[in-house]
Amino acid sequence: MNKQPLAIPPLPKPRVEMINLIDVMITLVAFFMLTTVFAGQQQHLEIDLPAADSNGHHPAMPENEFLLLELAHDGKLSFQGSLLPSSALPAVLQEQNPARPVLLRADRTCSYEMVVQLIDQLKTAGFSQLALEVKTNP
Repeated sequence: MNKQPLAIPPLPKPRVEMINLIDVMITLVAFFMLTTVFAGQQQHLEIDLPAADSNGHHPAMPENEFLLLELAHDGKLSFQGSLLPSSALPAVLQEQNPARPVLLRADRTCSYEMVVQLIDQLKTAGFSQLALEVKTNP
């Protein structure tokens, strides 16, 4: 019996399939786009704004032109989306431009005294433009 080696044809060179990688990349991009929380849409404090029956139309400024100051019902204070101790507010206000308007979001159940103290700190720091945010009744 005669033994002959098997003739195995050479294997093709390996190649990377780009279509599968592109599908995975698109899936990841879509996942991260849909699950990202945008800072402009996120409120750090849960605030129940007071309601106002306002028939007049007030011109709206873009929110990024305001210095945002939020006050929760339990006294927590947020400046530009970051929690801040009340004692640190005067130092933070001194670093800001007093010509810039301030938007104050205060919870409807917080004490009147806390709102007045905030307004007084703003006035002491030289801020003269203040807007109080309310929700409008339908």
